[in-house]
Parts: sequence; C-alpha cells; structure tokens
Amino acid sequence: MKLLTDDLAERLTRSGIKVTTPDGDTVRLQGVPLDPKLFSKHRTNLLLRRSPKGSVLLAVDQDLDYLGPDPVLGRAFAAGKRRQNWRIMVLPERSGKGAASVAAAALHLIGFSEAEAETEERGDSLLARFGVNLSAAAREKTVDRLEEVARLMGAARAWRPRLAVIAGPSGVGKSNLLQAVAGGLRDCGAPLETVSIDLACLMAGAVLEASREELVARVVEEAGRREGLILALENIDRAVWRAPSGHALLTAALDAGVRLMGTVLPENLPALLVAPLTRRIEVVELPELSPAAALEVLGVWSEAIVRHHGVRLGEEVLEAALARSVVVNGALPARALTLLDAAAGRASVAGSKEVEVVHVYLAAADWRELPGHARTRGASA
Repeated sequence: MKLLTDDLAERLTRSGIKVTTPDGDTVRLQGVPLDPKLFSKHRTNLLLRRSPKGSVLLAVDQDLDYLGPDPVLGRAFAAGKRRQNWRIMVLPERSGKGAASVAAAALHLIGFSEAEAETEERGDSLLARFGVNLSAAAREKTVDRLEEVARLMGAARAWRPRLAVIAGPSGVGKSNLLQAVAGGLRDCGAPLETVSIDLACLMAGAVLEASREELVARVVEEAGRREGLILALENIDRAVWRAPSGHALLTAALDAGVRLMGTVLPENLPALLVAPLTRRIEVVELPELSPAAALEVLGVWSEAIVRHHGVRLGEEVLEAALARSVVVNGALPARALTLLDAAAGRASVAGSKEVEVVHVYLAAADWRELPGHARTRGASA
C-alpha cells in the first residue's frame, strides 16, 4: 500500500508542498506548514518511510520542537532520535487501517490540514484571487535600472531574507522594475517565483484594523507555505497603515524565512521605518528616468500604441511628447507615455493615419485644462 494516496499527494502539491518519492517506501515533503501555536518553527521538511517491520517512520527537522498540550505527541517528540539533521519517530500502523492512514494522521499532527487544502482548491486562496505571477508574465523591457535590479535580486536571494522596498514617485516604473527582478530570479541558477499583490486592492472594503491585519497575516502565511516563492506587496505601506501589529507581522514573516519585496511612494516610506521592522528593510530609491532613457522607453512602447490606434508616428513625435509631458502629472516615463497615447488617440479620432507633432500639442493643451494641473498652466504651448 502507498504511503500517500494519489488524492492526498495531489492536495499536498496544491498546497505548495513539494512532494518527492525516492522509492516506493519513502516520501519526502518540503515546506510543510505548521501551527505556530504548537510548534517552534513556521514550517518543516518531513520524511515518511515504511520500515521492513511494517511500521512508519516519521522524520521532521531536527530543530523542530513540539510546544502543544497533546501528551502523546509530546512524548513522541521527546523520544525521537536525532540523526543526520532529522528527528525520527516511529508510528505503528493501526490494525486494518494501513500505512496510508498512518501517514495522513502524521501529516495532520504536524500541521497539514486537508480542509485547508480544500479551501484553497475552492478558490479562497488570497494568492490565487489577488496575486499576479510576475515570473510567468511576458517580460517588459526595463531601461537604465541595472543597479536597482542587482540590489533587489541580491536581497531576494539573501541567506537571511531582507525586505527590499522600492521607493519612488507615481509613474517612475516601480512595477516595471518588479517585473525585471522577477524575470532575473526566474532565470537564475536556483529559480524563484515572484507573485505580486496590490495591498490597496486586497484591503478594499476592510475598515477595521483587525480585518486588515488578518488579510496581511493570511497572505504572508500562504506565501510561506510555498517554497521558492517571493511575495511582492505593492503599496506595502498599507500593511502597517492603522494596523498596530503590521510591523510585527512582516518582521515575523521575514524571521520565518518568507521572502518579501514591496513598493511604496516616498511620502509613505516613513510609516514602514518603525522597529522591529527597520533593521530588516533595504530601501531601493528609484529616481525619475533621465530624458534620454525616457525617450528610449517611448520608443519601446510606441509599437504597442501604434497597434492599438492604427496609426504611424515618427521620432519627432516621440521627442515632442517627451518635451510637452511637463503638463501631465507624474514622473517620467509614465507622463510622456500618457501624452503620446493621448496624441495618437487624437490623430485616430480625426481620421489621420499619421500622428503629427500638432496632435501632441493639442493633447498637451487638453491636459493643461484638467483640474489638478494648475502648476503647469503657465507653460507655453
């Protein structure tokens, strides 16, 4: 009889646990989640092996201790032998139930809940509902950010995870940088998967402090159960905004080995720099692109704009969009892309197949009249 039924093995895999079977009598599980109220670690590796006598050997990480009230499990941990980084316990089969049921019972004892797996399978997983897999997405070109990409990859792959936070104004390319980092981590020697969640979307409608903290705790716990996963939290300041335990939750996750990144607007960064989280944060400041780099970005994205509007445009239009983008709020390159899109839209609506510089000036004049753009209203057209 198998140590794991096919159904249980599938549930384990769907829960983010890596299942390997070196032989017919051995099953190894990596990253099994644990109840923090009962065990000394957030997760463990687990080895199940059927002995020649018919009993089942359960081995967990050597440094895992049981802290709960169950006397039977407490004695089993106390009597377990430590060998080659494992703590080994013997679980005899119950009459008529077989090794598979013993294995399932062992998994339940150390924290795996089939009900929890069923919940994630039904789509209640926050990562499944709100997460975007940046590693699987088409990789956008990133211009002039080599140093920032290197720093973020280094923090993500660190032996002791650091919370790398990208701080930059709206439109400077924080999300684009996350995609570049995700692509680099996917293609490196020990590939890591990056999933992004926008906390502003996750917490929409969560008014109470307890509700917001629970959402943060749940999504971080889910990420911790998936080995090789990096969780990128956009608008990460929402994790601590009116959430007294937010800093402690993020710190505890990092201490448990969960790999985190985040993005934040510069004005919201001080909210994160509070003990005990401060010593675990590495801030990567993302300045506005230079005009030359922003022009290169316009060239990259102009192809998509041309396809969308069914028009053509030349280099002089790109230069005009860059020069006149001062009337649009935000940072480069986003504000220049916004103006170029608006100019192409004006040309398309007018029935023109070619975007001309005059369309850029007309679009810029429209933006100058919008509320909130008074700071540029004195600029010449």
